[in-house]
Amino acid sequence: MTLKSTIKTLLTILVFFKTADVMSQNWYYYHGLSTVWAMTEHNDTLFLGTSCGLEERYLNGEIIDARTTVNSPLESPIIYAIEVDSKGTRWIGTQNVGLQKIYVDGTTELLNNQSIGLFQNCVSAIEIISPDDVWIGFCSGGVVNIKDGQIIPYFYPTYPIPPIQVRTIAFDGTSVWIGTLFEGVVKITDGNLEYVNTLEADDNSNTFIPPLHDIEFSTIYSTGQKFIWFASKFGLIRYNQATGPIIFLVIMKF
Repeated sequence: MTLKSTIKTLLTILVFFKTADVMSQNWYYYHGLSTVWAMTEHNDTLFLGTSCGLEERYLNGEIIDARTTVNSPLESPIIYAIEVDSKGTRWIGTQNVGLQKIYVDGTTELLNNQSIGLFQNCVSAIEIISPDDVWIGFCSGGVVNIKDGQIIPYFYPTYPIPPIQVRTIAFDGTSVWIGTLFEGVVKITDGNLEYVNTLEADDNSNTFIPPLHDIEFSTIYSTGQKFIWFASKFGLIRYNQATGPIIFLVIMKF
């Protein structure tokens, strides 16, 4: 090997490691001991629902608090859903004891089938419209709307909500969207339900779009009255509410 080629090789190695170092500065792995099932942000604080309890972190990743069933009043170590309302109350969806509320003063309240007739004790999704208007989705399917102290249930077969896990719930300002595991989407507007189980492409591209019951939804995100975004195993789907009928555009498929 000549001196010139040797220098070139060394420079290449140096650039590689320098690039790797810069890239590594952009990523940091915080969690290695438990699964993170849910995450939300409130007042510049991250709230994480994990397989070991509830964590609170600053947005830079620094830990604030880690609550478990041993060191806190947390009722279940496995948290599938977490949201925080405008009053700072933490709404925690657990694997087996229902919904636990932790108030800012540290007091707690447990809402489940035994205490208020919540129907199921495995909570998989939460959407907060206001502290007095909260939607809860369950691991075995169906949702309830806790509104002004009343529980309004939506379960199969009374309502067209598939008896399968509710993965995500979103509110667009008018309607509540419920994404299920492999069984489509339910849209609820003023108590009226619309079950959506087919997709159409509005770009005339003849793109293959799987039936909605084959799609595993992970998140539904609303930007307000205009667009609803669906994150799924088959890619990203956008729904334009201005078009009128339920017509979806496949933005990305992988």
